Amino acid sequence: DCSYCPASIHDNFSPHTDINILKSTVDKLFSIEKPIRISFTGGEPTNNPIFFDFAEYVNEQGNFNLSLTTNGAFSSKFVDRVAQNFKFVTVSYHAENLPKQKEQFKDNILYLKEQNKQFKCIIMMHNNPDKWQDSESMIKFCQDNKIKYLPKALDNGTEEYSYSVDQFSKMKVLWINDVSPLK
Repeated sequence: DCSYCPASIHDNFSPHTDINILKSTVDKLFSIEKPIRISFTGGEPTNNPIFFDFAEYVNEQGNFNLSLTTNGAFSSKFVDRVAQNFKFVTVSYHAENLPKQKEQFKDNILYLKEQNKQFKCIIMMHNNPDKWQDSESMIKFCQDNKIKYLPKALDNGTEEYSYSVDQFSKMKVLWINDVSPLK
């Protein structure tokens, strides 16, 4: 779970939907005979053990435009499947991830860039000083590698996510100078 998501938006114990039910739904959508956009979002869609098999099935049916929102920390064996199956990918950087996940994230977005994949990187800006600095480092990584990024303020309505005056000022500078329009 992400550190800032309220527990009410996910339960971590519901079983994954059976792939045959998912395929049946896609088959019904396919009968519409119009272009259809499907966006996979979280939790983390790639955690579902049948996720990539299902995405490949959807693409085999044609007439679908798939997009994915992910934390980008999936293993290197899946990054090619992401590149092959999704027209657009949004990857969100989480400073609370383990060091190995952060490196995997960087490797994955570099791979997506090499593949000329349409994607953007959302950088979650934590107010915790260590996580803030880590997120700033990720911004620098994106700038150095000419990767589109967007710093995102975290606000779930609690005092815990209040920014310092300095952090708030930096966020304004990032938004005004660096991100408008998305770089």
